[in-house]
Amino acid sequence: MAEVKNRVLIEYEGVVEAEIKDGLLIEYVKTEEQVRDIILKYVKALESEIEVDKAVLVGSYARGCARGGEEIDVIIVSPNFEGISNGLHRKRLLTKKVAKVHTLLLPRGAYTPDEYNNRPKELGLTYYKQTGKVIYDKNRD
Repeated sequence: MAEVKNRVLIEYEGVVEAEIKDGLLIEYVKTEEQVRDIILKYVKALESEIEVDKAVLVGSYARGCARGGEEIDVIIVSPNFEGISNGLHRKRLLTKKVAKVHTLLLPRGAYTPDEYNNRPKELGLTYYKQTGKVIYDKNRD
């Protein structure tokens, strides 16, 4: 944090993320490139523990309507989730690395390739597949 007169700037890797001015938090919208870099950094952090097939940006950043202070919502697709039926246990695997990457990053879902590709309607993924943006695809990248 760097103090500038009556405000405090909060920086992350040299980019001003937010400022506190007169006691009010003002958060800045991230660019597409910043969001992409945050997600790719997250994928890299996850890969020390799980194999990531896809990372899909969902929510307001994917739809292009994010305003300051909103989370960066992401879905992770991994074969390592096979055999783990408890969604909370899957999410725990994902949240262990979040704090090391970015405070506003929020894993929204953890799915196997079969679930993501063949069962979107059953699992409530149809909207995410329609509006989401694939940021990382192991088979493309």
